[in-house]
Amino acid sequence: MENPLTFTLLRFEAFMLILMRVGAMLFVAPVFGGSAVPTQAKVLLSMVLSLVLLPLVSIPAGMVPLDILPLAWLGTNELLIGLVMGASLTFLFAAIQYAGQIVDFQMGFSIVNLIDPTQDVQIPVMGLFHFLIATLLFLAMDAHHWIIRALVDSFEAVPLMTAGFSSLVIGSVAKAFGDLFVIAMRIAAPAIAVLMLYNVSLGIIAKTVPQINLLIVGFPIRIALGMIVVGLSMAFFHPYLSHAFDVMVANVYLVIEQL
Repeated sequence: MENPLTFTLLRFEAFMLILMRVGAMLFVAPVFGGSAVPTQAKVLLSMVLSLVLLPLVSIPAGMVPLDILPLAWLGTNELLIGLVMGASLTFLFAAIQYAGQIVDFQMGFSIVNLIDPTQDVQIPVMGLFHFLIATLLFLAMDAHHWIIRALVDSFEAVPLMTAGFSSLVIGSVAKAFGDLFVIAMRIAAPAIAVLMLYNVSLGIIAKTVPQINLLIVGFPIRIALGMIVVGLSMAFFHPYLSHAFDVMVANVYLVIEQL
């Protein structure tokens, strides 16, 4: 018969290891990890999810209570797993924010910054606008449920104390990071194309009619044109982000498979 004390210690150690993975991912993941979410709420959510997962996570057969050093090593391993999974999710939002910064530069807003309430940092106007729209769509599409589902599935694909990092994991994370530039350019492409044509036409006008003060006339037109293009491109923002969220979750599962 199993010693009740041994069983209790095993469960407590398993809970701590689960908490390491869950907490690390939630503290880094988009929406959950924003500074607008209080730290106490993040800790509470991590503990609740860990308690819910505890009966579902299998403990390796023959496992005995560990000393502090082996337990700390395994906890660090689980922490890294959560951080890698969370980082794979944040790349998309970083790309969206970067796309807004590109649009800001084209519109002449690159010197204007606002405080992002979700991250408590200064970012350009269009960067914040695109980021907030993406966050609202993320919640409206229940994409945060996909994150929790991926977290649950990670314990089936990568049980406790079985993960190992290899070059395949690094390659998967690098692929997710590489998608950042492509996503950013696709989001910013309409504004870049229109404003580039505007700059060309402005140069032609400057050569044809040099008496016009293009600095005074051209800047308001550039802003108005940029706002119109961004507004019209919102019609394509939702379907593209829906696909991008699917890619984001697929990248997380790809990382999980390589662990």
